[in-house]
Amino acid sequence: MPTELAVESPPRRPWRAEDWAALLLALLLTLPALRALWQPGLQQMDDGLHHLFRLYSLDLALRAGHWDVRWLADEGFGYGFPVLNFYAPLAYYAGLVFRWLGAGYVTALELTLAAGLLLAAAAMYLFGRSLLGPWSGALAAVAYTWAPYHLTNTWVRGALAEQLAFVWIPLLLWAMLRAACAEGRPQRTAALGGSLAVAGLVVTHNLSVLLAAPVATAWGAFLLATAAKAQRPDLLRAFLLMALLGVLLSAFYWLPAIVELPQVLTGQAPDDTALWRSMMARPAFLVSHTWAQRYTILDQPDVMHPLGMAQGLLALAGLAVGLARRKRLSRRAQLAMPLWAALLAFALFMQSEWSQPVWRVPGLMMLQFPWRWQLVAAVATALLTAYAGLLAESPPSAAGRSARGAVLAALMTSAVAGLLMSAALPRLPWQGDTVYPNTDIPVTDATVDRRTLALYDYHRGLWLREHGSPWMFEYMPVGALPLRDRFFLSAGPAAAEEAPLAVQATAGRQRPLERRFAVRSAEPWTAQLHQFFFPGWQATVDGQPTPVRAEGPLALAAADVPAGQHEVVFRFGATPVRCAGWLLTALGAAAWVVGMVRLRRRRWLALVGVALLAYIGLAALQRHQAPTDYTPTPTTVTFGQEAQLVGFHFDPAELRPGGSNEVILNWLALRHPTTDYKVFLHLVDLNGTLWAQHDGEPGFFFTPTSRWQAGEFSEDFHYLEWRQENPPPGRYLLFIGLYDPATGQRLPVFDAAGQPIGDQVLLAELAK
Repeated sequence: MPTELAVESPPRRPWRAEDWAALLLALLLTLPALRALWQPGLQQMDDGLHHLFRLYSLDLALRAGHWDVRWLADEGFGYGFPVLNFYAPLAYYAGLVFRWLGAGYVTALELTLAAGLLLAAAAMYLFGRSLLGPWSGALAAVAYTWAPYHLTNTWVRGALAEQLAFVWIPLLLWAMLRAACAEGRPQRTAALGGSLAVAGLVVTHNLSVLLAAPVATAWGAFLLATAAKAQRPDLLRAFLLMALLGVLLSAFYWLPAIVELPQVLTGQAPDDTALWRSMMARPAFLVSHTWAQRYTILDQPDVMHPLGMAQGLLALAGLAVGLARRKRLSRRAQLAMPLWAALLAFALFMQSEWSQPVWRVPGLMMLQFPWRWQLVAAVATALLTAYAGLLAESPPSAAGRSARGAVLAALMTSAVAGLLMSAALPRLPWQGDTVYPNTDIPVTDATVDRRTLALYDYHRGLWLREHGSPWMFEYMPVGALPLRDRFFLSAGPAAAEEAPLAVQATAGRQRPLERRFAVRSAEPWTAQLHQFFFPGWQATVDGQPTPVRAEGPLALAAADVPAGQHEVVFRFGATPVRCAGWLLTALGAAAWVVGMVRLRRRRWLALVGVALLAYIGLAALQRHQAPTDYTPTPTTVTFGQEAQLVGFHFDPAELRPGGSNEVILNWLALRHPTTDYKVFLHLVDLNGTLWAQHDGEPGFFFTPTSRWQAGEFSEDFHYLEWRQENPPPGRYLLFIGLYDPATGQRLPVFDAAGQPIGDQVLLAELAK
C-alpha cells in the first residue's frame, strides 16, 4: 500500500527530451532581456558604477596575491573601506570569472547580470518542473525573468548582489521539495544541496535573507504539514540540517559582519521615518495602472516599483487554471496554490502603508526600502503563473505525449512570454554609452582605472557636501566620521609649523593590503599609513608585532617605530572574530564533504571540487600574468622640509602616446605641510622639449598636502598626458617636483646626504 507521502508528492521522473526542450525554451525567452549586452558602454544604472569599481578593486587585490579580501584599499576616496567585511562578497568574486576569461570590467559586470537572469530562470524552472511539470516550470521561469522588479534590479537599479539573490531562493525551495519527496539517503542529499543554497544566499545578499526567511519558513511548514505523520521527524531533521550547515558554511562572512558592524558608518536602517513612510504605497497603487511598466519615480510618481499589471493578471489566470484543473494535481500541488497567493498578498501588504505598525519589529527596517518585498512577489507570481501550464501538461499517468502537444505547449509558453515582454520592455530605460559624473569620459572597458574610480568618488563626495546623504560614506570607519564631509578639502594653514621628522625611508614591496618600508631614524617616531584604521590592520617592526592604533584627525592606521634602522610592515589581516568565522566555515565544509562521502555522492563532490579548482586556477593564472603588486625603485630625496620621495614605479614600455602612462610615487610626509602643493611630472627630450606631463594634487583629488600628517606613507598615482604625438627616437628624461600652485614656486630638493640638488628630481632616463 503506498504511503501518504507517495500519494501527495509530485512524481519524480527522469529527465526526458521534453524536459530539456522546455528548459531550453525558457532560457531562449530570457534572451531579449539581455539587450544591454549589445549596446556600447555601460547601461545607465543607479548603482552600476558602485559595483563596477568594487569589481575592479577586488581584482587588483586578488592579482596581488590576496584571497580573503575584506578591505578595498582604493575605495573610500583612497583611504580604504572595509566594504567586503560587511557587503556580501560572492557577486564580485563570481563576476571576476568573466574578467579573467578576457572581458573588460564593464562587460564583466553586464555579463554577470546577464548570467544572473539566465541562472534565475533555470533555478525557477527546476522548482516549477518538480512541483507541476516541465511546461509549468517553463512558465514559472518566464514569469520570474520578466517580473518588472527583476528587470529593475538588473538594468535600472543595477543591484548586482540583490539581482543574483533571485537565483538562490527557487533553488532553496526546490531542495526543500526534494527533501520532502524522498527518504533516507536521497533526503539527506537534498538537505546537503539545500545548505549550499542557504549559504549562497547569505554570502550573495544579506538583506535578501530577511525576504527569503518568511518564504522558506512558510514553505517548510507547508511541506511538514502535508507530509505523512511518521515522516515528519525525518523531514524536520533534514530542514534543520539544511539551515545549520548553510549558516556554518557562510559564517566566515556573517559573523564578522555582525560583530564588527559598530566599527563603521552604516546606512542600513533609515533614521528618517517620514522618508520611510513616503516610500510606502497606497493600496490603490500597489499594482501598476498601465500595461507598460514604468520603472522610475519620474514615470511612476505615486509609488516606486509596483507589481506589474501583466504580472498580476497572469498570476490570477494561473490560479484560475489551477483551481479548474486541480484534480490533475497532486494534493501537495493543490494545497500550494493558496500558499503562493498568501505570500503574494503578504508581499504587497508589506509594501503598503497599512503595514507601518509591522515595521516596528526590531531589525526589519534593515531592509531599507519597503519595495524590496517585490522579490517575494516575483517568486509568488511566477509560481502562480506556472499553474497555467496545466493547459499543456500531460496528466501524471500519461506514458508520453505527442509531438503536437509539445508544440502547443511551447507556443503557449511563448505567448505568455510575449505578453510579459509587451508590458516589461517598452518603458525599460535602456541607456548605454554613458559617461562618468560631470565629465565627458565614456564608461567603457578601456576607461576603468584608478583615475575614473577617483572621479566617481570625487563627484559623489561633492554630491554629499551639497545634499548631505550619509549613505555615500557607508562603511567608513567611525574614527574618521568627524571629517567625512571635508577630509579631501584643504586643511588650511597650520597654527604653527612643526619641526620635520629626521627620518630616511625607502619603499619595499607594495600590495593593496601590505606595505613594506625600510626606515632609519635617530629618534622614535610614529609611522602612519594612508589608510583609515580598522580592526585587522597590523604592523611589524623587524618582524615583531607592534600595536596599531587610530592616529590624527583622520584616524589613520599608525604604529610606533623605535630609533634605529628597521623594516616596517603594515598588513591588513585577520581578527579573532574573522578567524572564528573561518573556523565555523571549515567545520561546516568538513561536515558537508563527510556527508557527501557517506552518501556516495561522488559526482556532487567532483562538481564542487572542479568548480573551486577552476576558480583558483583562473585567479592564479591572472596573478602570474598580470600581477598588481610591485617593488618600487628605491630613492631618498627630500622636498623642502615637507616630504620625502621614498620610491617610484612605472613600466617604461607603457610611456607612449595612447598607453596607460601610469607613474606611482611613494611619499613619506615629514611634517604637516601648511600649503597645498602640486606634483609635476615632466617627460622631456635632451633639448628640453616637453613631450608629456602631469600636474596634480597627490592622491588624485583626495589628499591635499595640508592633510598629510607627519610620518604618513602614501601611494600617489599619476598619469602622463602627451602634449605631442609621435616622439622621435632618442633619449628622454622623466623629472618630478613639488610646487605651490598659488605662486608657482618649486620646493628645493635635497639628496639623502642633505645636499641641495635643485628644484626637480630626475627619476629615469629612457630610450625611445
